[in-house]
Amino acid sequence: MKLNSSQNSNVSESTQKKKLSVTYWISSGISVIFLYLFLRKVDFNALINALKGANYIYLIPAIAINLSMYFIRAKRWQYLLEPIHNATIKNLFSSTVIGFAVNHLLPARIGEFVRAYALGEKEGISKSSAFATIVIERIFDGTLVILFLIVVLLFPPFSSDVTISKLKGAWVILLLIFGGGVLFLFLLKHYTLTASKIVKFILKPLPNRFSAKILLLIDSFVVGLDVLGKGRHLFIVFIYSIVLWLLGTLGIHILYPAFYIDGPSFIGSIFVLILIAIVVMIPSAPSYIGTFHFACASGLILLGVDSIIAKSFTLILWAINIIPSTLLGLFYIWRGRLSFKELKTYASHG
Repeated sequence: MKLNSSQNSNVSESTQKKKLSVTYWISSGISVIFLYLFLRKVDFNALINALKGANYIYLIPAIAINLSMYFIRAKRWQYLLEPIHNATIKNLFSSTVIGFAVNHLLPARIGEFVRAYALGEKEGISKSSAFATIVIERIFDGTLVILFLIVVLLFPPFSSDVTISKLKGAWVILLLIFGGGVLFLFLLKHYTLTASKIVKFILKPLPNRFSAKILLLIDSFVVGLDVLGKGRHLFIVFIYSIVLWLLGTLGIHILYPAFYIDGPSFIGSIFVLILIAIVVMIPSAPSYIGTFHFACASGLILLGVDSIIAKSFTLILWAINIIPSTLLGLFYIWRGRLSFKELKTYASHG
């Protein structure tokens, strides 16, 4: 018996809901594990006292720095998109903030798809092409993590040889992951047919309908890789990436006086940022609950910060990274009359 189009749609929607449900529970389980690691052996009275004793005036510059990073992201994205479309900084900024807000509210990092969708709706460009430039962004961010990790290894902010040894192992793994990503993008741009054959081979076990959809998306995705042939654009994007990561480090470093932390160098703050960036790559509940907290606190403790102070600092750093940008993203969703349900549906099918 054949299903009509309405029944097919219902089956597809049901399947998507099941996938999202499974993803949600797995991610939530991972967050619970990391939260346990973060909170175990914590003296909650001491934690509350540390939070009460903090000087919150330092939150003002820290929040300002964090929000300015979204503008830098928007400028960087503008250069990545320029070979295919001249997008306005206003639409790029709002789409970026919307994407991050959705990442903070929904599981599975679907905000990256939402970001491409929001810009596609505002600028009338291919959403797959926009998403391709976001993938390139992530490659640049991964490259900066590797380069900053080299700086930390050359000028270690801690004395533990064991920690340095572990970082070397992480550097090799990251190099392989991002090196593989760069190689695939190069193949996709310059040897599209060969790359398509590789993708077809990987997709062989999947249903034809699903693989055909992916191959169709790849065609428009390739258009978004035009920036890879523009040396000047790539150089500017690289400079913006450095500025972005230095601002991220400053956002951590400038908050130390709020908790009377004296000791970690700027390179130490780079180490904390790198650790957060690596650990939050692990699937988790929305807003990087658990993974962010464990990574930040662990990094500070390795730098010699008292455990209670490190964990109270982490709670505030997490809050100023998540809450202001989420509220701003929700404002742009409301002002743009975008349906949250529509964004979620697009992302889950993306």
